[in-house]
Amino acid sequence: MRILKTVMPAKAPELSCQRRLASSPMFRPILDASLRWHDKWFCLFLLFSFNLFAAQISFMDEVNRRSHNLMQQIYTNDFVVELKNGTLPQVKFGYFKNQDKIYTYRYSKILAELSNKSPNINIKNFLMKGAYDSSQEWQGPLPSNLAQCPDCSAYSNFEQTSVEDSFKKGLAAIAPCYIVYWDVAQRLAQGVSKTNPYYAWIERYANPHYKGEVEHLEQLLNEIALASSYEEREDMIQFYLRSVRYEYLFWMSAYNMATWETTKNVQ
Repeated sequence: MRILKTVMPAKAPELSCQRRLASSPMFRPILDASLRWHDKWFCLFLLFSFNLFAAQISFMDEVNRRSHNLMQQIYTNDFVVELKNGTLPQVKFGYFKNQDKIYTYRYSKILAELSNKSPNINIKNFLMKGAYDSSQEWQGPLPSNLAQCPDCSAYSNFEQTSVEDSFKKGLAAIAPCYIVYWDVAQRLAQGVSKTNPYYAWIERYANPHYKGEVEHLEQLLNEIALASSYEEREDMIQFYLRSVRYEYLFWMSAYNMATWETTKNVQ
């Protein structure tokens, strides 16, 4: 019996395919094997299978999984803990409110700009409503003697450049402001005493109306990510996670009452 020898092509699979699979620890060993075999079609099959598998995991499930440890740091941050206990110094809460007002002042403009890139009227209306609501946090121009702290400024700048980059990245970057606040407020509201001096603030973000907006945004993210390519979805995930980190730094800055003066010597 004659044994047929399979002549393997000498050219390796396309780099784009390799890069996409190499980013997944799950498929990296198999990819290495496929590259040794020079099996382009097997590589493409794995890529298709991975995309199909990834599509079964919603965007929000994935970002919640990847941000789990960071969210635990937010929940146990001194500012959040003392806010729930009612022991947070008023001066620190006052600092937080001022920084939050500056942030929402810029945030409203960022949401308005993002709305202009919306793919449909429903998303545009949602973002415009968010822009209007955020603008109500501060009426008129900002006082000249009130400066945005370093981390808060970096956060706003990141959101701004994300929106300028693309609609999908921009939507992912602005989302944690809604979602993390809601998540933290829910935890603060559990068992909080009505005698807590910050009770009104906690209840404001824990009310059902705010919940509806958060859930709507989460649904939008899931739907848009599902209809996106692997690279676009991964970009959205990374931009979302970076904003979660800025949310953490926002709480830290508030507790430490950070200023540009306190960071000027940091290299």
